[in-house]
Amino acid sequence: MLDSRQNILVLGLIGLGCSLALFVVQSGPAARAQEMSLAHSASEGKRLREGSTINDQLGRFEMRGDRIVFCPENTEQSYCCLENLNLARVYKAVTETPDELQWVVSGTLTEFNNVNYLLLSRVARKAQPERR
Repeated sequence: MLDSRQNILVLGLIGLGCSLALFVVQSGPAARAQEMSLAHSASEGKRLREGSTINDQLGRFEMRGDRIVFCPENTEQSYCCLENLNLARVYKAVTETPDELQWVVSGTLTEFNNVNYLLLSRVARKAQPERR
């Protein structure tokens, strides 16, 4: 017969197993297909070569699903951003500020399955004119 501590341990292990199973299901092929669909919609314009750079490009960031997309100004092109510390800074600003911010962005484009992704190397908020 199991005592109360053993019961709690067994229930905890069952809960952990269910959580892991749910994670595997959510990160399976369907989740990957949804992510690829988002990437394709973010990169609808002309694909650029791996290693191409973006230097001091003015634009804005948007949340699309759980991904952040960089939308350069004066073009329909957009790029899903790869996670790094620069993107963490952008994410914090985008989620904390209701205003649409403009950014000056530099980075390197990568390519996967005929889709470009952007690895941010430098991001800075564009100075906003003073309001009087």
